[in-house]
Amino acid sequence: MLAASPETTPGAPRSIAIWSPDAYDSYTSAVLTGFNPASPKARDLKRFFFNFSHDAELDAANRVMIPPSLMDYAGLDKDVVVTGSGECLEVFDRAKYSGYSDDVLVRVSEIAASLGDTA
Repeated sequence: MLAASPETTPGAPRSIAIWSPDAYDSYTSAVLTGFNPASPKARDLKRFFFNFSHDAELDAANRVMIPPSLMDYAGLDKDVVVTGSGECLEVFDRAKYSGYSDDVLVRVSEIAASLGDTA
């Protein structure tokens, strides 16, 4: 399953997420749980998740083809970076990801501290 990855951090580059179908269903269900399904924001979020996702299969060379609409969404051109992001893989434009990852490395201790101690 290929899906547009919603970016919630200003300045973060858009990416394409590669999910197993079951993991994507679990993710979208978890995100949408508790929302009034008739609310405009919930409807917009549902449309984002399901209108910008596509079933995908590996070809004989174990590659996956990203549809043009998702390539446009993430601004993918020629050089990309594929990263592991827990339950999915993400595909970023290489140049955009470079600046973003440098910024995250500088802020990682601040980010971790802001999440609080859950132990």
